[in-house]
Amino acid sequence: MFEIDLYNKEVIKAYLERKAAKELNGIESMSRANLRNLLLRRLANGELKEDIATLNDIFNPFHKYHTLEGAIKKEEDKFRPLQYFFTQKTNKPSDNAIKLLAILIDFQPRSMNEWISNRKRTLQEIPIVKDAVDNKHENSCSSSSEEDLKEANEGEGEIDKDFIMEVGFERIAQEEEVGINKETDKHIAH
Repeated sequence: MFEIDLYNKEVIKAYLERKAAKELNGIESMSRANLRNLLLRRLANGELKEDIATLNDIFNPFHKYHTLEGAIKKEEDKFRPLQYFFTQKTNKPSDNAIKLLAILIDFQPRSMNEWISNRKRTLQEIPIVKDAVDNKHENSCSSSSEEDLKEANEGEGEIDKDFIMEVGFERIAQEEEVGINKETDKHIAH
């Protein structure tokens, strides 16, 4: 699976989770004009400073318009694929629709390039985490002297939060790799 596909899947997953939690403030039922106005309002409020390049790529890729705001106003039809996704008229939204969705639901990290960089850093850390877990397990099992045993059992019954975080972190990364998120797959398959 390509990184853009993984990113799209994560954005859709976040959308579905926020929709189920009723955290979307009705964007999934807004008209194209209302989606445009919401985007313009957030842009004017300075909420989308980090998204200007992405928005220009979507609404003004050929620099036809003098301002991004002008492009968004004139290119209202760019919201149509997003509406089709909301109403399930499409099961494979375009990459631009996903990028726009990520902006509208405040998916983090954004942009897609930032998410990919973050994911690569995360995946690079996994072998270190796995080695740390393996070493911790080996060390706790191979203690032979009385002093080593006492040290290994010290604090027994307490939760080793770092160890749990390492194992959990590894599991999350593995789930990302094999695409365990069945709800997202089901939504995309419709």
